[in-house]
Amino acid sequence: MRPSDVLALETMYFADEIRDPAKELDRMPKGQKFQKRELDMARSLIDSMTVKWDPDQYKDTYRQRVMDLIEAKRKGEKVVTEGDTGESAAVLDLMQALERSLHRSKGPKASKDSKGSEAKDGDLAGMSKDELYEKAQELGVSGRSKMTRDQLENAIRKAS
Repeated sequence: MRPSDVLALETMYFADEIRDPAKELDRMPKGQKFQKRELDMARSLIDSMTVKWDPDQYKDTYRQRVMDLIEAKRKGEKVVTEGDTGESAAVLDLMQALERSLHRSKGPKASKDSKGSEAKDGDLAGMSKDELYEKAQELGVSGRSKMTRDQLENAIRKAS
Protein backbone atom coordinates (compact mmCIF):
# COMPACT_ATOMS: atom_id res chain seq x y z
CA MET A 1 0.00 0.00 0.00
CA ARG A 2 1.33 3.41 -0.93
CA PRO A 3 1.07 6.38 1.46
CA SER A 4 -1.18 8.13 -1.06
CA ASP A 5 -3.72 5.27 -0.70
CA VAL A 6 -4.33 6.04 2.96
CA LEU A 7 -6.73 8.55 4.39
CA ALA A 8 -5.67 10.03 7.71
CA LEU A 9 -7.79 12.25 9.91
CA GLU A 10 -6.34 14.29 12.72
CA THR A 11 -7.82 16.94 14.93
CA MET A 12 -5.45 19.83 15.23
CA TYR A 13 -5.66 22.40 17.98
CA PHE A 14 -4.21 25.86 18.00
CA ALA A 15 -2.58 27.08 21.19
CA ASP A 16 -5.52 29.35 22.01
CA GLU A 17 -7.94 26.39 21.77
CA ILE A 18 -6.20 24.33 24.44
CA ARG A 19 -7.39 25.15 27.92
CA ASP A 20 -6.53 23.87 31.35
CA PRO A 21 -9.62 22.04 32.70
CA ALA A 22 -8.72 23.03 36.26
CA LYS A 23 -9.07 26.70 35.26
CA GLU A 24 -12.30 26.14 33.29
CA LEU A 25 -14.24 23.95 35.71
CA ASP A 26 -15.23 24.94 39.23
CA ARG A 27 -14.75 21.48 40.64
CA MET A 28 -12.32 19.01 39.13
CA PRO A 29 -12.58 15.44 40.38
CA LYS A 30 -9.36 14.44 42.08
CA GLY A 31 -8.15 11.09 43.31
CA GLN A 32 -11.26 9.22 42.28
CA LYS A 33 -11.27 5.54 43.22
CA PHE A 34 -13.50 3.13 41.36
CA GLN A 35 -14.52 -0.35 42.33
CA LYS A 36 -13.64 -3.20 40.00
CA ARG A 37 -17.31 -3.86 39.20
CA GLU A 38 -17.77 -0.20 38.13
CA LEU A 39 -14.79 -0.39 35.80
CA ASP A 40 -15.97 -3.74 34.42
CA MET A 41 -19.43 -2.28 33.80
CA ALA A 42 -17.93 0.72 31.99
CA ARG A 43 -15.75 -1.54 29.83
CA SER A 44 -18.74 -3.78 29.09
CA LEU A 45 -20.84 -0.80 28.04
CA ILE A 46 -18.09 0.50 25.76
CA ASP A 47 -17.53 -2.97 24.28
CA SER A 48 -21.27 -3.44 23.63
CA MET A 49 -21.37 -0.17 21.67
CA THR A 50 -18.17 -0.79 19.72
CA VAL A 51 -18.44 -2.00 16.14
CA LYS A 52 -15.93 -2.51 13.39
CA TRP A 53 -15.86 0.61 11.22
CA ASP A 54 -16.82 -0.10 7.64
CA PRO A 55 -16.34 2.95 5.40
CA ASP A 56 -18.57 1.36 2.73
CA GLN A 57 -21.53 1.99 5.04
CA TYR A 58 -21.12 5.75 4.60
CA LYS A 59 -21.78 7.75 1.47
CA ASP A 60 -20.74 11.32 0.73
CA THR A 61 -24.20 12.65 -0.11
CA TYR A 62 -23.00 16.26 -0.18
CA ARG A 63 -20.42 15.44 -2.86
CA GLN A 64 -23.05 13.53 -4.83
CA ARG A 65 -25.46 16.50 -4.74
CA VAL A 66 -22.67 18.83 -5.92
CA MET A 67 -21.78 16.43 -8.75
CA ASP A 68 -25.48 16.26 -9.74
CA LEU A 69 -25.62 20.07 -9.86
CA ILE A 70 -22.48 20.20 -11.98
CA GLU A 71 -23.90 17.62 -14.37
CA ALA A 72 -27.21 19.52 -14.60
CA LYS A 73 -25.38 22.77 -15.33
CA ARG A 74 -23.21 21.00 -17.94
CA LYS A 75 -26.38 19.83 -19.71
CA GLY A 76 -27.62 23.43 -19.77
CA GLU A 77 -30.33 22.95 -17.18
CA LYS A 78 -31.17 25.88 -14.96
CA VAL A 79 -29.67 25.39 -11.51
CA VAL A 80 -31.45 27.17 -8.67
CA THR A 81 -29.13 27.74 -5.75
CA GLU A 82 -31.32 29.94 -3.58
CA GLY A 83 -34.90 29.64 -2.61
CA ASP A 84 -37.40 30.03 0.13
CA THR A 85 -36.13 28.02 3.05
CA GLY A 86 -39.52 28.13 4.67
CA GLU A 87 -40.24 28.93 8.26
CA SER A 88 -37.33 28.24 10.57
CA ALA A 89 -37.81 25.89 13.45
CA ALA A 90 -37.93 27.28 16.95
CA VAL A 91 -34.49 27.38 18.49
CA LEU A 92 -34.43 25.70 21.86
CA ASP A 93 -32.42 27.19 24.65
CA LEU A 94 -30.72 24.18 26.20
CA MET A 95 -30.05 25.94 29.50
CA GLN A 96 -33.67 27.03 29.72
CA ALA A 97 -34.85 23.48 29.05
CA LEU A 98 -32.47 22.06 31.68
CA GLU A 99 -33.53 24.66 34.25
CA ARG A 100 -37.20 23.88 33.55
CA SER A 101 -36.52 20.18 33.98
CA LEU A 102 -34.69 20.81 37.24
CA HIS A 103 -37.50 23.10 38.40
CA ARG A 104 -40.09 20.39 37.69
CA SER A 105 -38.02 17.70 39.43
CA LYS A 106 -38.04 19.71 42.66
CA GLY A 107 -41.81 19.36 42.82
CA PRO A 108 -44.13 21.77 44.65
CA LYS A 109 -41.27 23.45 46.51
CA ALA A 110 -39.96 24.81 43.20
CA SER A 111 -42.87 27.22 42.85
CA LYS A 112 -41.79 29.08 45.95
CA ASP A 113 -39.48 32.03 45.79
CA SER A 114 -36.27 32.36 47.80
CA LYS A 115 -38.16 33.63 50.87
CA GLY A 116 -40.30 30.50 50.93
CA SER A 117 -43.59 32.20 50.12
CA GLU A 118 -45.65 31.38 47.08
CA ALA A 119 -44.88 33.62 44.12
CA LYS A 120 -47.92 35.79 43.43
CA ASP A 121 -49.34 36.39 39.95
CA GLY A 122 -48.79 40.12 40.46
CA ASP A 123 -45.13 39.54 41.26
CA LEU A 124 -44.16 38.49 37.74
CA ALA A 125 -41.09 40.73 37.79
CA GLY A 126 -39.51 38.50 40.43
CA MET A 127 -40.05 35.31 38.44
CA SER A 128 -37.40 33.71 36.24
CA LYS A 129 -38.05 33.20 32.53
CA ASP A 130 -38.54 29.49 33.20
CA GLU A 131 -41.17 30.22 35.85
CA LEU A 132 -42.88 32.66 33.49
CA TYR A 133 -42.82 30.04 30.74
CA GLU A 134 -44.46 27.47 33.02
CA LYS A 135 -47.08 30.00 34.12
CA ALA A 136 -47.77 30.83 30.46
CA GLN A 137 -48.07 27.12 29.75
CA GLU A 138 -50.59 26.72 32.58
CA LEU A 139 -52.60 29.63 31.16
CA GLY A 140 -52.45 28.21 27.63
CA VAL A 141 -50.58 31.17 26.15
CA SER A 142 -49.81 30.32 22.54
CA GLY A 143 -46.45 31.14 20.98
CA ARG A 144 -44.75 31.16 24.38
CA SER A 145 -41.70 29.20 23.20
CA LYS A 146 -40.65 32.09 20.95
CA MET A 147 -41.29 34.84 23.48
CA THR A 148 -38.72 36.84 25.38
CA ARG A 149 -38.98 37.18 29.13
CA ASP A 150 -40.76 40.55 28.82
CA GLN A 151 -43.17 39.20 26.24
CA LEU A 152 -43.98 36.25 28.50
CA GLU A 153 -44.65 38.62 31.40
CA ASN A 154 -47.00 40.75 29.26
CA ALA A 155 -48.79 37.71 27.83
CA ILE A 156 -49.37 36.31 31.33
CA ARG A 157 -50.79 39.62 32.53
CA LYS A 158 -53.20 39.67 29.57
CA ALA A 159 -54.23 36.04 30.07
CA SER A 160 -54.76 36.36 33.85
